[in-house]
Amino acid sequence: MPWLPAGAVTTDMIAPGRVVPSGTGGATGPGLRQGTASCKAVLFIAGRGDCSIQAAAAAGGITHIRTIDWRYENYLAPIFYRYTLIVTGD
Repeated sequence: MPWLPAGAVTTDMIAPGRVVPSGTGGATGPGLRQGTASCKAVLFIAGRGDCSIQAAAAAGGITHIRTIDWRYENYLAPIFYRYTLIVTGD
């Protein structure tokens, strides 16, 4: 994930990820389904979660991934951070 600008008090943004090629002659663009997976951190002391592509695809019932994006949120940095992977596909 690229470096993201972050506010000292709050940040809530979606960063572009990538479009996954679906093969020759296949569909392009976002799919009909969306799945997300999140990881959280508090005070840079404790972090947990599964924000993998596999977890997001499973959450959305996706077998063919088309796009991947990241959502980044922080509140009263460095108190709370959350990264969410957003996957679309079919």
